[in-house]
Amino acid sequence: MYVTKYKSKDALMKNRPSHIPRDQWTGLVLYWLSDKAKKRSQANRISRAKQKMPHTGGSKSIATLMNEKAIDGIEPTRAQVYILTHTKRKDGRPLDEESSNTVDIDEREVE
Repeated sequence: MYVTKYKSKDALMKNRPSHIPRDQWTGLVLYWLSDKAKKRSQANRISRAKQKMPHTGGSKSIATLMNEKAIDGIEPTRAQVYILTHTKRKDGRPLDEESSNTVDIDEREVE
């Protein structure tokens, strides 16, 4: 967010968020502008673009999700967890066609 908004090192340094200490911000800006960080960012973009079935689980671990969805101490099956992490949160539709096909197969196995 900051690197794209503030193009130069000076602009980044001047626009430090108040909740981040100055020395940590300086180190972060220097890392963002390093060749190592730029190469890693590019590699991550390429990997993300190749992903065929994204999930909507967020940062919550599968173990936490399974524990939260357990009913009377019985955790959901792998198929149920897959469905939970590969459908949109608001309306329940799958994220893409490949996820949709897989969710349809998993739902039949769950029943």
